[in-house]
Amino acid sequence: MATTFPDTLVQDRAKKVVHEAFQKSENFQDAYFSKYKKWYGLYRGYQQNKSYHGRADLFVPEAFGHIEAIHARVIRAFQGVKAKPQSSDDVEKSKAAERLLEYQTRVFNYKQAFKDLDKSAKIYGHGILKASWVFGKGGSKDHPIIESVDPSDYFWDPNATNRANGRYEIHRTYSTMTDIENNPHFDEEAIEKLKRNKESGGGQAGDEEVQDYRRAIQGLSNPSQKGKIQLVEYWGMFSEDDDEEKKEYLIVLANDEVVLRLEENPFTEIFKDGIVDENYLRPFVVMKDTDVPHEFHGMGMIEPIEKLLEELNDTRNQRMDNVTDVIDHMWQVVDGADIDEGELVRRPGGIVHTAIANGVSPLPVNDVTQSAYNEEQIIKEDIQRALGVPDVAVGSLQNLQGEAAATILALQESANVRFDVKIGAFADAIRHAYSLILAYNQRWMDKKVIVRLEGRDVEGDGEFDFAEIDKEAIAGKFDIDVQMDTQSNKIVRRQEAFQLYQLLAQTPMVNQEFNLRTLLESVDRKDIEQLLDVPPPQPPQPEEPKKSISVSLKGDLNALESDDIAVIMGANPDSADPLMRPELRELMQPGSDGKGSEETLKEMELQEKVAEEQRLNRQLDLKERELDIKESEIGSRSKE
Repeated sequence: MATTFPDTLVQDRAKKVVHEAFQKSENFQDAYFSKYKKWYGLYRGYQQNKSYHGRADLFVPEAFGHIEAIHARVIRAFQGVKAKPQSSDDVEKSKAAERLLEYQTRVFNYKQAFKDLDKSAKIYGHGILKASWVFGKGGSKDHPIIESVDPSDYFWDPNATNRANGRYEIHRTYSTMTDIENNPHFDEEAIEKLKRNKESGGGQAGDEEVQDYRRAIQGLSNPSQKGKIQLVEYWGMFSEDDDEEKKEYLIVLANDEVVLRLEENPFTEIFKDGIVDENYLRPFVVMKDTDVPHEFHGMGMIEPIEKLLEELNDTRNQRMDNVTDVIDHMWQVVDGADIDEGELVRRPGGIVHTAIANGVSPLPVNDVTQSAYNEEQIIKEDIQRALGVPDVAVGSLQNLQGEAAATILALQESANVRFDVKIGAFADAIRHAYSLILAYNQRWMDKKVIVRLEGRDVEGDGEFDFAEIDKEAIAGKFDIDVQMDTQSNKIVRRQEAFQLYQLLAQTPMVNQEFNLRTLLESVDRKDIEQLLDVPPPQPPQPEEPKKSISVSLKGDLNALESDDIAVIMGANPDSADPLMRPELRELMQPGSDGKGSEETLKEMELQEKVAEEQRLNRQLDLKERELDIKESEIGSRSKE
């Protein structure tokens, strides 16, 4: 960076170069600024050019619907950024670079700038980002920033067909004197000169034609320019005298009269070690929604359908006026009928007085609403063909009812092809921006950054792992890769991953842990390590020894043995209770030593056998008596 401010002659030379370049570019881009106003109006619901001037003043938000549908899909497709190492020595450093970029994206809200970039490209034809580094006072270094630049404040070389062959690029901003005084890069003597000129009435803030038009459409008043100072940042070729070779310079001109900054491009030192491509020397990122060969400016989504949108609105307003005429028609009145025109207003039970019969009659109007509906549908189809965005691409099947599934899929696939091109343009612009930010970090990062490691809440208790990243941790060469993934691609990929997982799950030759990991990655799980961190299995509990009773088949079982068998076979456990049998209770009486228990049991068994024999004898006696009675009855009958 320059340490001394150039002399007055060099300042005058720089002032002349910047003034001429700015005027030349502003005059060249006036035609674009007029288009910007018209395109912005069609996006916001205001039609500047009308071919039909009737009573209805309706606006069909067709452009808004298409832009928002595509913009939402593009932004949702953005998944993050990866830093791929160019050598094996930079593998670990690439992880630190990724974490740093993710941290800065979240903390400094880069995603909002990315949204503005894509939306501006779709409305105006190109969107602009500016990636730079915020320096503090006293030479301290702070952090990188990405800001969205208003297309009406960005000026380029009229002879350029792309950024590579443009001699300069200009960014116009507006600032206050306080902010200028606090900027450590501006020369103090130049600031004092600017203050004197401002006090004497010299210098005016520049024109904000496009911004004023935007506010007018929204019904807002233009803010006062009092105290505002126009700053023109010139990034381009310059030499301090005719004998020197032109180099890349940064020149800041205030109110077209005071040079506040004049030095070689401060980003030039980044390229000394070849960290990034020299095409990134200037801090701008330009994204074209649709690239037009050999033209610096791109095409947005409104430009190719501008006339169709005007036709659509005119057709809608004509149809509404026709409906109004059919419902509330005009009247033809005969001269001399003495008609009070106030009585012609429709009202329930109204009366119209006339001096002659048939003095008043409705003026006939043809109903053309059906043909207007058809015309409107044709216009919408033309818009869809121009943009490559059929109804199915924005989630509507209203006009595809009855169509075969193959037809709908063909339309969806056709829309996806156009959509992939838009995603590619967005990814290229974001890759450019991240490449600049990473290069700035590698050059000017002067403090450690503590970043949270996503998906590392192993215990699930809200405690995360953290890592410290400094300049040394990201010192390497990397290829920036922007991760883009559409919702339809996610659905297809997940289905394929699940089908493959099921196919391989029963194959013994496949690593099942890797198979499961692949499935989890397809559904974007960030806690894969925790899911696969399975605790070791618990050792089996020792089994209680099974009870067994050896039963001798010789002889009879005593009462205790038979009760134990009953318990083992699932009988009532109470049957094993000694209190349940009288003979066992007797043995438990005090003074009983258990002797003679076998004799007692044998005596009881003998008594049971005697009782059984007596019972059998009684049965035999009864049967004999029955036989005697039958024989006597038979003998008596034979005598008779």
